[in-house]
Amino acid sequence: MSTAGRLAVVAPRTGPRARWGRLFPPSLLEHPAVEVFDDAADPERSVAIARRIAGSAGYSAVVGHFSSEAAGGALTAYRCAGIPVAFPLSSAPEITREHLDPDPGVIAPMPDNLAQAAVLFRAYRPAEAWAGPSADGLAGAWELMGGRVRPSVREVLRQPGAGTLVVLGTLTDAEEAMRAVAADGREVRVALTDDSWVGSPDWDELPAGDRPRVVTSRPDPAVLVDRCTRHMLEVVERALTGPELVTRWAERYGVPVWEEPRPVEVLR
Repeated sequence: MSTAGRLAVVAPRTGPRARWGRLFPPSLLEHPAVEVFDDAADPERSVAIARRIAGSAGYSAVVGHFSSEAAGGALTAYRCAGIPVAFPLSSAPEITREHLDPDPGVIAPMPDNLAQAAVLFRAYRPAEAWAGPSADGLAGAWELMGGRVRPSVREVLRQPGAGTLVVLGTLTDAEEAMRAVAADGREVRVALTDDSWVGSPDWDELPAGDRPRVVTSRPDPAVLVDRCTRHMLEVVERALTGPELVTRWAERYGVPVWEEPRPVEVLR
């Protein structure tokens, strides 16, 4: 199969974070110019795929690499190969600061860890937070602003008058918190960082009246994935250069794409 003029999509199609992979609209994944790579959200596998793409001829652009841990290594590979890339959900500061870099053309529109933690801190202080095992950056930002991070969800829920649980972490951390809140049975608002909430089977299966109130902040992860994929597909179809793809993104969505994040109740 020829790979000339192709868009490589790197996403978790399998594994515990496959819900991230399902954020891609099926119609886009079925486009004849798109080739999909399943990294299962494993950083080592993700970087290995990036190196394989960078070392192959014919890939005009890339979108994906949702793991912030993998995005750094992937970006190095694409820079060396001169391949434009979009990271829709990477929130690591070392990636988000590359947003709208014209060489080789980088899109990284997700607010970084500090911005995500700050919007929840402003809205819900003095609520206490729980941080997942891989959320060191978010936890550090929360504590830097004067917030407290408890070692477990249950410990937060045991605090007198606890009405809000702030969860700092990934999709799997959010799901763990949802299970704990549902088991506790109290009415608690669960506030999540931007890129961690794409739904949960545990949440979906609860009767509507028993579901925890979920609050996140804009932008919606699905919106960013859709925008980035369509934009990079245009890069492939029109053979856009790095400066051209950056200019078009800025014209469409502004600099940066997201407005000041603000809490929004999740209805889905």
